[in-house]
Amino acid sequence: MAKPTGGLTAWFGKGPKGDWVDIGAPKKKGKFQACGRKSAKKSKRKYPKCVPRATAQRMTKSQITSAVKRKRAAGNPGKKPTNVKTFAKRKVRRRKNGRKLDNVTDLISLHEGVKYRVYDDANGKEVKAGDTLVGHPTIGVGRNIAADGPGITREEVNFLLVNDIQRVRGEAKDWIFFNGLSKVRQAVIIDMLFNMGRTRFNPNKWPKFFEAIRNHDWEGASTEMLDSSWSRQVKSRAERLSAMMKTDKWPKS
Repeated sequence: MAKPTGGLTAWFGKGPKGDWVDIGAPKKKGKFQACGRKSAKKSKRKYPKCVPRATAQRMTKSQITSAVKRKRAAGNPGKKPTNVKTFAKRKVRRRKNGRKLDNVTDLISLHEGVKYRVYDDANGKEVKAGDTLVGHPTIGVGRNIAADGPGITREEVNFLLVNDIQRVRGEAKDWIFFNGLSKVRQAVIIDMLFNMGRTRFNPNKWPKFFEAIRNHDWEGASTEMLDSSWSRQVKSRAERLSAMMKTDKWPKS
């Protein structure tokens, strides 16, 4: 009797389409039994997962296990075999914000964490003035800012400064008179606020100075700047800024 041709025989036999094997039925030396069972009911072999022999030879053990497990889990509820992809779709790890974890920047950020205040890298606690450190003072993503650390580059210094100036400028704009000042005098206010912060530099702490500013009394404002404990502390800085307030001119140096 002649062997049947076409249909499944073409796939399970040898040829351009054939030579399929059951990766769920391994043999010795990394080989597999041919695909197909004589009888699904009488066969001792479990539900097969068939792939071309060439594909089976390049599959890893974990890929084979995954493919067989998914095929048998799908079963055969209908008259036709359930088609299950040989290679499972890889799951892409995502960050909490939904972005793909596909670069070293995100990878290190995930492991180190992102901190916006100085912290002790030994215990992760924020560092405040006077605190005793266990490890190193660190900020951002694991940036060691201790004296024996890498510090920061000039480019990073400029980046931080520009952002800090923008923040301080925003605070200064809360004072109604600020927008009406010249660029030079705005710079003086920003510099003083940058140096002292809102807790030390405000209308309550400097009433005569702010009154002089509102009255456009530049000489009076300049005098108040020099006649202060702040001036005695920063010295040349106060002298330079007071001159700018008085003359409305940028300093030569």
